[in-house]
Amino acid sequence: MRKIGWIAGCSVALLSVLGTFLYSHYQIQPLSGYPLDSASEPRKRVHKATDLFCREWGERPVSRIVIVELVQRTSEMRPLISINTETQSWPEAQERLKQIYSTRADRVVFLVDNANVDQRYRSELMDLMRQSPIIEDVCVIDPENPPSWYPPPDVRMPAVAAR
Repeated sequence: MRKIGWIAGCSVALLSVLGTFLYSHYQIQPLSGYPLDSASEPRKRVHKATDLFCREWGERPVSRIVIVELVQRTSEMRPLISINTETQSWPEAQERLKQIYSTRADRVVFLVDNANVDQRYRSELMDLMRQSPIIEDVCVIDPENPPSWYPPPDVRMPAVAAR
């Protein structure tokens, strides 16, 4: 009888350890509701558009590619942000990116690094992409050495219904 009790106790302990491991290892996290402190937020990955990850993304349907670039108006004015064919102010662009990526599982943005725009604005845009809770990967396009698919024929975003 003692042997059966010992085997049962070991079995329960082993199952508890195994269950805890499986739960912690395979626990599915929700897409929304992540805490926004820097310790728990996943790091944004920044790639060159010629890297394998970005090249594979560039081969996807054109309607799934989001290209962000700065459009300089005059040297005194802050540039506008172009998202595919839509040109918007900075706050409008942030809201538009939220609309675009709110329904997507893959959250990759292509950022054109336009050397004709002041470096401070280019840095500010990169910071905006890194701090955005909805963008996971940023592929930076160098206009001097673009990927083979760039520029795409005509990238238009599908209309997003107002909420």
